[in-house]
Amino acid sequence: MQTNMASDANPDYFDKYMLLRPDKAGMMDLAHLLSSRQILENPSLDFSAGLEAREMNRRWLIFVSLLAQKLLLLQKRPLALLGSVIEFWLNLLSENGNFMNLLFNLLRGKLVMPDRAAATYRTAIGQLDERVDLDEKIKRGDSGYNAQLSIMAAKISYENEAFIQRTVNDHWKMEFVEFYDCWDSK
Repeated sequence: MQTNMASDANPDYFDKYMLLRPDKAGMMDLAHLLSSRQILENPSLDFSAGLEAREMNRRWLIFVSLLAQKLLLLQKRPLALLGSVIEFWLNLLSENGNFMNLLFNLLRGKLVMPDRAAATYRTAIGQLDERVDLDEKIKRGDSGYNAQLSIMAAKISYENEAFIQRTVNDHWKMEFVEFYDCWDSK
């Protein structure tokens, strides 16, 4: 008989909860957490009706957690930009061979610029681990084949459609069926 461990351990496991909402927390809301006795009215907190006021005495922990989440959210765009610059730079080096070839191509006016949609464009993970071939020792039907295929598929899942299609068709010798773009656009 299979049971739900969470409900077996505590029957009202989901009756009491509190969610921190850093996206709704302003500076006044953070100050309100430290100074007001009515922190349950704070818009940066989402809580269940069963949450008792005596359980809310951990206001410093709540404050520090919300502040840390706010700081991380502030770093979201700069870090995304930094990641894009690093990824572009790695692809620029890769497309031109190496740093010396990059300088030589720049001086000759034959600099090769990376194209995000090209089959040669790779993410930073793809740049760090360039392997795309399956192990030739493991054949279809062997016990480790599905595991190896799953690992390689997970590795290339972050690449663009052209890269994945080339890898599946040319390296894995399989039929490329379809590409699903599941990136969160926020």
